[in-house]
Amino acid sequence: KAAVEIIIKGFKEFGGQIVGGILLAVALGLFPSLRKYLRKKDDSAAEVQEQLSKLEDKLNETLRQTQKDDDAEAETRRQLEILQEEEKQLAQLREILKRNDEALNQTETQTAEEARRKAEVQRQIEEQHREQERVKAEIQRRQEELRQAEAKRQEEARRKAEIQRELEEKRREQERIKAEIQLKEEELKRAEAKKAEETRQREEAQRQLEAMQGASKVPSSDNWGNTAAIVAVVIWVVLVFIGLIQSTHPQPHISPEPTDAKEQNALGDKYYNAKNYTEAVKWYRKAVEQGHARAQNNLGLMYFQGYGVKQDYTEAVRLYRLSAEQGNAWGQCNLGFMYSNGYGGLKQDYTEAVRLYRLSAEQGNAYAQYNLGIMYEYGLGVPKDLNEARKLYQKATEQGDSDVKKFAKEALERLNAQ
Repeated sequence: KAAVEIIIKGFKEFGGQIVGGILLAVALGLFPSLRKYLRKKDDSAAEVQEQLSKLEDKLNETLRQTQKDDDAEAETRRQLEILQEEEKQLAQLREILKRNDEALNQTETQTAEEARRKAEVQRQIEEQHREQERVKAEIQRRQEELRQAEAKRQEEARRKAEIQRELEEKRREQERIKAEIQLKEEELKRAEAKKAEETRQREEAQRQLEAMQGASKVPSSDNWGNTAAIVAVVIWVVLVFIGLIQSTHPQPHISPEPTDAKEQNALGDKYYNAKNYTEAVKWYRKAVEQGHARAQNNLGLMYFQGYGVKQDYTEAVRLYRLSAEQGNAWGQCNLGFMYSNGYGGLKQDYTEAVRLYRLSAEQGNAYAQYNLGIMYEYGLGVPKDLNEARKLYQKATEQGDSDVKKFAKEALERLNAQ
């Protein structure tokens, strides 16, 4: 019974070390019997004692070995637990790495999507930029065409005004000549009457001279006196005749330079039409000095085109502004053109251009109506409004010259085709 209990106890305590437990149980179970037996066998006591000592040594060794095995097993269990803990940590790390990989893949997917979206937005921005550049180029082209057409229209207007002025001058000249002819006719009548009187006096003097010559070959002192009188009469007749010739051939009339600003501007138009731009600038400038609004616009146009002066957009802007501030429709239209293109040191400002075009268009300027229509068509400075653009184009076709009518008609066709 004791041996069985020892075996069970050794099995429990040593955790599976069956051999050690069995040896221990056997040793403990046999040890009392051996002592009893040894007491009975005195003759073999020393040998038995020696064997017991050896057995005890072996038992102690076995116990020490068993303890070492137990320690090793405990260490192994501890290491195993550590390994299990590390495996758990490793599994957690794998799970973390897996989640990180998933997050990284998701981030990469999002990054790729963002890059795609960014590329798409960039492409759209570039397309819008190209479209704006195209629209700007189209507007500049059309505005340049309008400017050329406006210059042509102004030139035609100047020529028309010049022709009208020349006709008026010719009419006044004809009236003046008619009045001079009437005056000369009266003077000729008086001169003829005077000439007839002088002829009569000359004939009378001639008769007297002949009578004196017949009276004596040697003239007396009285005859010398009569001769001197006759000579004086002849000289007077010659002088009267010379004066008559001069009166029938008057010197040409030289008109004075105009001092009125309107006439100075008109004279500038005359020189412009004759392509004498230097003189045109001279007379426009004289009218500008008196604050003439139309002359301010005309001189600004000379600076813009570089006719008769060095091309200077800044000076053109200054003159256009002076004209616009006085309410001149052409000054407002041209200043709006400078703002819409950013010329003359101005910052490109579609809103200000629209304001100026509108002021000019309200005065019936067809070019301003057409330019304002462009702003509405493309949404520059105002919300895009195709109906308003159509209205303005239609107005331009109804009252503008041939060039602006052509441009406005093309714009209407373009809108109707959309």
